[in-house]
Amino acid sequence: DGVCEAAETIASCPGDCPGITTPTECGEEPHSDPAGEAVAWGSAPEHRVRSAAECCQRCMAHAAKNTRRPCNSWSFCYLPHCWSLDNGNTHTHGECWLKWQADVR
Repeated sequence: DGVCEAAETIASCPGDCPGITTPTECGEEPHSDPAGEAVAWGSAPEHRVRSAAECCQRCMAHAAKNTRRPCNSWSFCYLPHCWSLDNGNTHTHGECWLKWQADVR
């Protein structure tokens, strides 16, 4: 139903949980990876964070300092393992990818 209820967890209802965990201005879309050009690589150690809210704050801070390609979307990995590529790249908990999209909708 798209809502993480009190009795649900990531393990019991991965489609709904953890749900939206950030303020409205963050535009969080759980279980998504928005398109866009990466302006900060989430796999780099300096771009790992503890929460979606912290990732959102980093995006806002980036946007305030960068006028050419300011962060206007972001993706946070909240699971132990989010995804992998055939080439061995594995994306794990805490990665905060800051992105810029020419046409955010």
